[in-house]
Amino acid sequence: MKKLILMTALTLSLQSFAASATQISANTEIYTGVTESRTEAYETGVNILQQLKLLTGNQAYKKLNIVNTSTVRSSIRINDGRVYVDEFADANGSLKYQAKVKLNYSYKEAGSNR
Repeated sequence: MKKLILMTALTLSLQSFAASATQISANTEIYTGVTESRTEAYETGVNILQQLKLLTGNQAYKKLNIVNTSTVRSSIRINDGRVYVDEFADANGSLKYQAKVKLNYSYKEAGSNR
């Protein structure tokens, strides 16, 4: 009987622990340096996106500047990303280009009440 009670208690405590992590989805933007050509800006943005997709959870935590202390760092995943190129003129009227990498990522948050 004691074993049955102990097993029931362990099962319930494990279920409540597993349920305490919540999946969070977030978005962010990363800007590259300014370039002289649209092609160079696009290639730089694609290169950054490819590098970000290869990061481990802990590396992504640092690179994306996630400041939530309850984040389960190993759970961070880059789900999707897109590269856009912005065109603008500088003070001299010269055209300049800058890539913008838009990311969608997800992670688990431990002990969340969401």
